[in-house]
Amino acid sequence: MIGSNHLFKYFSHVDVCYYHSDWHSIRVKGQFPHHAPSHLEVLTFQTFEPTEVKICLYQPSYRGCREESYKKVDILLLLVRYDDRGGSLDKLEGSLPFPLECIATSKHNMTSVVTCSAILNPGRYSVIPLSFKNWHATLSHESPVPYVIGLFSAKVIEWVERAPTKPGYLSESLFLLARKEGTLRSFNHHLKLYDVHISRSLWFVVIENHDKFYHYRISIDFTGTINLKLSRNGLQIDDYIPPQHRQVLVVIFPEDEQNVIHRYQYSIKSQPCMHNPNGEWGSFMSPSPTDANRELHSPRHLV
Repeated sequence: MIGSNHLFKYFSHVDVCYYHSDWHSIRVKGQFPHHAPSHLEVLTFQTFEPTEVKICLYQPSYRGCREESYKKVDILLLLVRYDDRGGSLDKLEGSLPFPLECIATSKHNMTSVVTCSAILNPGRYSVIPLSFKNWHATLSHESPVPYVIGLFSAKVIEWVERAPTKPGYLSESLFLLARKEGTLRSFNHHLKLYDVHISRSLWFVVIENHDKFYHYRISIDFTGTINLKLSRNGLQIDDYIPPQHRQVLVVIFPEDEQNVIHRYQYSIKSQPCMHNPNGEWGSFMSPSPTDANRELHSPRHLV
């Protein structure tokens, strides 16, 4: 047994890992993509009896790394439940069906590990590892940041595997998280907006248009906020949401390594209209979506 004095004397960096002597554990490796992927890869598993689980998402730490080669990103875990009546994968599309419920989420941090815990009923679940800042990597030749998911459970879990998802899986998961954790702002009977503050360093906005006939023009101005970066290309957003659609309007996170948005200040306006600026039915987004964020921000039908 090594004493604390010797530990601090001979080791400059230490990683603390979760351990429970009589629990089951599985670890799976992966890599964070440089953009919001159309086919997100998640970790799926099945429980056959009620069990407590603890899930850890690890990224490389300073331990064993050269200072100049160490790249730290923000990390977040989502745990969602999906319907397994069609089997493990959707037989028609070869990918997971959309999630039905957001069970738990970790803290959002730029640390070497984040965790979330839950007591699960029998069913099928997926673990979604996320890194939002990593989507804005400026150098396309940068190596992807690796991660490890550690899955710890009191009872045996089965069918643990990495699986592809349908386009829209990430958006659908964030919609569920918004309804679970977000602050609801109703502009009228048809238009609902959710502010979702995951932490002081991550915030996103979801809009739902329940009207059957009218588009809604949504204008948001973030120019009064300090140390802020958006998943959209600009600080002013002007979108037209089609009838019976919902959309992740924007994801907001800090611009620098302090990982804190120093001041929130924004204004939002809504206006019903029969069509978009082109005189047509359908979505219109300004700034226009890019290949890096189109999957995340495209409007989706209400369910």
